[in-house]
Amino acid sequence: MNKAELINELVALNEKYNRFIEINDYIDNKWNYETASALDKFNGETKPLDGVPKVFKNLPVFPKIKEESVNKLYAAYQESKKLLMYIGLPTAACTLLFFITHKSFLSTIAAVGILVTILFAVKFSTAKKKYELEKGNYEGQLRKYNDSLETFNSTMADFPTEKSNGIRAAKEYIEYYASREDLFQKTFEECEAKKKALINEGLEIVCFDEKHCYTY
Repeated sequence: MNKAELINELVALNEKYNRFIEINDYIDNKWNYETASALDKFNGETKPLDGVPKVFKNLPVFPKIKEESVNKLYAAYQESKKLLMYIGLPTAACTLLFFITHKSFLSTIAAVGILVTILFAVKFSTAKKKYELEKGNYEGQLRKYNDSLETFNSTMADFPTEKSNGIRAAKEYIEYYASREDLFQKTFEECEAKKKALINEGLEIVCFDEKHCYTY
């Protein structure tokens, strides 16, 4: 083999090497994305089911918060309010009497009472906020439920007519979807075939004799 033949052989080997690298890069990094994109595009072009009765799109939205939860927080709020009054009123009375009589024991009782009153006031404020927040959320959900129920009842009037149309549309869609499923499978098989062809091409590049050549 002369110098020119050797150079040509090296150029050919380099081209095969570059092609082998290109094939491996496609299979490892690009094939999955390309296949997923093709299938996603196919799914995006598949039309949705039409003819569904409006009543199924306007079902009542039930409140997630239960009335019992609101009542429980209300009871806790009232209880904390009652306890605050039980300790706050005597504390205020003792404080007033101390300023009138200047008895030292009344000062001690008033001081302790004030501290306890502050603690109960914090508890009362927390209970009140929790109750008002839960009540506001519940009332909002209840309004949404009543509105959705009104819409649901109005759409029920058209349900008998829409039901027959919906059944007919569903039967037609079954046939349409079956045909689309066949096309989906064909699209996937085409992607698989492309991958297999490239794998076989790559194997042919690295084959160095007939004994070591394989097909995918």
